[in-house]
Amino acid sequence: MAHDWKSALDQGVAFRVVLVDFKKAFDFFNHNTLVNKLYEKNIPHCLIKWLVSYLQHRTHLGSDLSSWL
Repeated sequence: MAHDWKSALDQGVAFRVVLVDFKKAFDFFNHNTLVNKLYEKNIPHCLIKWLVSYLQHRTHLGSDLSSWL
C-alpha cells in the first residue's frame, strides 16, 4: 500500500487514507449506550446498522470480566 500511495503522490494524485483499528476499541463500554447516543446525534441509520452488526456477539468488560477472559 505504501508503495502505491507514494507512486500516486509522485504523480500528483490527491487522496485520503483512513486507518482504523477497532480490535479493542469497543471492549470498555456498554454497546447499547453507544447505539442510543448515535441515534440521538442523527447518525444515518445505515451506519448505525453497520456498527451494530460489527458489535454483535462481542462482549464489553464493564464492571465484571467478560466470559472469554
